[in-house]
Amino acid sequence: MGVARNQEFSIPSRRTPSAAPEAPPSTDQAPPISAVVGSARIGGYYGDAGEVLRILLRAERKKAGLTQEQLAQRAGVSQELISRGERGLRRLTLCQMRDLCLAMDVDFVQFVARLHAQL
Repeated sequence: MGVARNQEFSIPSRRTPSAAPEAPPSTDQAPPISAVVGSARIGGYYGDAGEVLRILLRAERKKAGLTQEQLAQRAGVSQELISRGERGLRRLTLCQMRDLCLAMDVDFVQFVARLHAQL
């Protein structure tokens, strides 16, 4: 059954963010991602998950002393995939992230735990 032609209905509006910022998380939680990977500025407390993921990926690659090309060769992917993933122009799959972690000698479970701690 559809909505009658003259029947009124309302669509819930999207909640707009308030002008005042929310209080920072308590000190017993993980530090902001900027404290972990440098002075990168991200929105909100930690930004969206994709942005945090990109920052962590780039930080781990640099910590491993690898260029995008070297990481791509080790992981068996294109340098373009690494570049676009780090810039947020392409979403990386879970399997791709696992392969990149293996190529950087980073424990994938710990990488995901670090990501989770920042969200």
